[in-house]
Amino acid sequence: MGLAVLINGESGAGKSASLRNFNKSEVLVFSLHKSRLPFKSNINVIKMTNMAYSERYEVIKQSMKKYQDKVKTFVIDDSDYLMFFEQQQRAKEGGYAKYNEIAGHMIDLKNYIETLNDDVIVYFLNHVEVDTNTGKSRAITAGKLIDTQLGTFEALFENVLFAKIIDGNHVFVTNSDGTTTAKTSMGMFEEQEIDNDLKKVDEVIREYYGLGVEENAQE
Repeated sequence: MGLAVLINGESGAGKSASLRNFNKSEVLVFSLHKSRLPFKSNINVIKMTNMAYSERYEVIKQSMKKYQDKVKTFVIDDSDYLMFFEQQQRAKEGGYAKYNEIAGHMIDLKNYIETLNDDVIVYFLNHVEVDTNTGKSRAITAGKLIDTQLGTFEALFENVLFAKIIDGNHVFVTNSDGTTTAKTSMGMFEEQEIDNDLKKVDEVIREYYGLGVEENAQE
């Protein structure tokens, strides 16, 4: 089954820039909010700004299904906007049912990824907020009513990296230092802070789980 990985971080922390070392054939990006990547690249980007909320989810699912035999890495850039834009488009709807549905659509997407090929990894690039109860920076959603349904967004993922700028360097934090919700599988990364190179992260995750190893050995 496909694997979903969460990349948390503030705006400007280097989430999108971490894609800079991917080749065009290696990755497909779904851009919810931006018109272009923050670096010169020929990476394929599907722009989703002017779509209805239901169309966004469907395009993401069907594109991954269509290209999963050729492209093994997918990126949902600004994944929190899937929820924000849906909430905005449904602002005139009354009641609490819509919040259950907004959370449900995100959970359904995560579950759909698990039906994809075993060697597919999907990265969710997400903005953050400070949890007033714990003081930790965590993934932002479209509001407390949605958080009630999700628990925490991080709970949907086995691995969560946190993009930060430390001493002028853009890094990924691999496990929580008490201020973030970062977490990765035991022994996956040797260091607490690594370069924000998502291509390298992708290679490490694939080696850790043995994704694509059998195919490479046969070649």
